[in-house]
Amino acid sequence: MQDWFDSYSDVLGVRLNMIVGANGEFVDETGSSRGISNELDRKLIGQLRRRSDVVVTGGNTARNEMYRVPSHCSLAVISNSFELNDERYIRLADPATAIETLRNQGFERILLETGPTLSRFFLETNQVDEFCLTVAGGDPAVAARAVASFNASLHLIDAETIDGTLFTRWRRGNE
Repeated sequence: MQDWFDSYSDVLGVRLNMIVGANGEFVDETGSSRGISNELDRKLIGQLRRRSDVVVTGGNTARNEMYRVPSHCSLAVISNSFELNDERYIRLADPATAIETLRNQGFERILLETGPTLSRFFLETNQVDEFCLTVAGGDPAVAARAVASFNASLHLIDAETIDGTLFTRWRRGNE
């Protein structure tokens, strides 16, 4: 299992990471993905963060998930109102310019941990190089429906089920 998590190499560009529940839901009844996450998903989150220069999330996700700045990379929050007292926190007001702004600041390995609305924006505007989708419950059909719901041209490049949790990686069709 550890070898498989180690197979997630660095991605120069933009990587999106999300989890969906067994029925395709992106959040639980509290509006948070924490309720559908599990230990394996959290292990993957840690692995992807260690391979990133900056983690990007939206203000709602930052509030609902109680985000803190990771110890080994920066945190960028797309919001006009979210406040976080940390010098490594970067405020991004506009999702349309967020990735370009981060690249101009020297960030090369960008990890998106955004909710469905921002994720859809980044996928539909072809800004995501790799989409890591975890499915609690392990159903490949749920993964395919979730990816299709984003209206993005993505191809499955890897899938692995570990202890009932499906981990998938998708890339844009032009690569």
